[in-house]
Amino acid sequence: MATDNPKISVIVPVYNVEKYLPRCIDSILAQTFTDFELLLIDDGSKDKSGEICDDYAEKDNRIRVFHKNNEGASVARNLGISESNGSFLVFVDSDDYLAENYLNTFNEILSLHTDAEMIIQSPIYVIDDRFTYKSVKDNVYRQYSGIKDFLKSGMLDFTEPHSKIFKKDIILDYHIRFPENVIVGEDGIFIANYLLYINCVVTSCKIGYYYVKSESSVQRKFYSPNVELRGVDLWKDSLTTLLKKFNFEINESFIWRILSVIIKRYCFAIAKNSDLTFKRKKLWLNMLDKDTFDFYGLGCNLTLKGKILKFLINRHYISILIIIIKLSK
Repeated sequence: MATDNPKISVIVPVYNVEKYLPRCIDSILAQTFTDFELLLIDDGSKDKSGEICDDYAEKDNRIRVFHKNNEGASVARNLGISESNGSFLVFVDSDDYLAENYLNTFNEILSLHTDAEMIIQSPIYVIDDRFTYKSVKDNVYRQYSGIKDFLKSGMLDFTEPHSKIFKKDIILDYHIRFPENVIVGEDGIFIANYLLYINCVVTSCKIGYYYVKSESSVQRKFYSPNVELRGVDLWKDSLTTLLKKFNFEINESFIWRILSVIIKRYCFAIAKNSDLTFKRKKLWLNMLDKDTFDFYGLGCNLTLKGKILKFLINRHYISILIIIIKLSK
């Protein structure tokens, strides 16, 4: 039964996922914890996704549907934040699905640790029907020293909004939103900005979120150079602000382990861009700061190919880097 002030708001951006959407919605409605509302944000879908949302809303009064023009997942999530009534927010991607105790695990932890402002569960990755999971240990990180330990322990690797619950008051009080002018790295920017203002993070070994990676999602989709570079710069800026608050040095490996992912993506996006001349590719790659070159790959467990890439980037061998990336599969 729906309430005006549910404990949890579940926000799902929806765009052209008619094949997977029913599985996602069914898994949310099947939760053993029932004090939640479900916000389905139809982001201008061109298939039957919008109709599916409406059909479910007619059957369950916990569901509210919002139809809007296509502007991307960040705008859709931000609309969900603005329209939500819950005290806590959970984000679910429309092609993913949940175990039936997913929300209940959050509720149990919130009852045990009433000061918790972010909770992370261990996600399950589904690739071609194969299941692997990223294990998280049970732990509580409190106050300045605790959050600093949280960051240094490598937990910042969990940059996606899934598998987490957030306190809505903090998001509203500090005007934290998903950056709407960014396509690459927006999730990590949101998480880094949220961590600036919280005093208690709880991590749980419980497994409840199934993150589905299709073959097409594994293969990167690249955008224009300025879009890709903006993602690198803003994510780096948000992480640098986090570093400064907790008195970390700029060369901390746990930061560059994260940034290396988006830097590698940027290098590939430029080198493989068939619309750019070789000279323009060199100019775009040289837009990266010196420390971005120097610290790339720091703290990463690299394969032989990864070590070669690190060597070329660290030493600014841009021409060779472009040739090798262009020849790679």
